[in-house]
Amino acid sequence: MGQYKRRVELQMTEEDYRLLVDKAESAGISKSEFVRRIIREYVFPEKPDEEFMRLFYRLSQIGNDISSMSVKCKEDMVKTDFENEISDMNKLKDEIRKKYLSPWKS
Repeated sequence: MGQYKRRVELQMTEEDYRLLVDKAESAGISKSEFVRRIIREYVFPEKPDEEFMRLFYRLSQIGNDISSMSVKCKEDMVKTDFENEISDMNKLKDEIRKKYLSPWKS
């Protein structure tokens, strides 16, 4: 089977084109090879379904509610517990965001 080449025209801003040229030159490869490597090496994650987005949004709302409650809290011990829970919840949200919502993943 022969290798087919198709010329493709891409539209981009001057700034994006400059970035493409600079990055390809820095890597020591052609612009075409740079684009080919990006296409082959990076995979767009699938868009999460509506239920996932609803639950993720609700998780954010719960975090905001907990933050509001911790401000009202008088006892340092309980406030520290709230802050630890908020920190753990934010780490979980970040992990979910990176795994499912990040535009690029390798």
